Amino acid sequence: MDQICLNLASEHGWRFAVCSFENPVDEHINKLAAKYIRKPAWDTQSGQKMSHEEWGKAVGFIGSHYYWIRSDDEAPTVDWCLENATACVQRYPNVRGLILDPYNEFEHRRPSGWTETEYVSQMLATLKRWAAANECAIFLVAHPAKLRRNQDGSFPVPEPYDIAGSANFYNKADNILIVERDFTEGSDDIRIHVKKIRFKQSGRVGCVELKYNYTDGTYRSPVKMSG
Repeated sequence: MDQICLNLASEHGWRFAVCSFENPVDEHINKLAAKYIRKPAWDTQSGQKMSHEEWGKAVGFIGSHYYWIRSDDEAPTVDWCLENATACVQRYPNVRGLILDPYNEFEHRRPSGWTETEYVSQMLATLKRWAAANECAIFLVAHPAKLRRNQDGSFPVPEPYDIAGSANFYNKADNILIVERDFTEGSDDIRIHVKKIRFKQSGRVGCVELKYNYTDGTYRSPVKMSG
């Protein structure tokens, strides 16, 4: 998610309101800076840490393209985040995206008598109305339910209906990307499965194979060797 949004910021000038509660802001900035400069912002055995000048360049870029929405006292509701994101869109020009990461970290006040399926349907409808009204894309990160290992010990590729909470995540979302990691020791293989595209002008269903660089947190296409 960080890589996609950083690409949109650097290549198309997008700005983002960020509700990300698994990453402290300073650590999130470190990760984004490493992806932007393509060098780590921390000491590594390889000694490739970015310079002070490179750090200043990265922080300047991040500071003008990302706005963090935080609630450190208690878990926020989705409505609380949307209210603050609205103020962000109104205050800063060219805010084109809102990141909600992850779904399970939000406080979900489900009305009495509602099933989780009904609640998720209503919540996603609210997000889509907000996105349309504010001309912003919403990136919602949601984890799958616990997956059972295959007989050989590997994990199956998660499917949209495996998203913990409700099948409505699949039914209501416009686009769904699933990240599959290879947990084999020493592997840097990543597969991005495009499982749903509602509008054909947005893309197409398929799979992209990438390599993950653990040093700077970037993703790259695998090198193809000619015979």
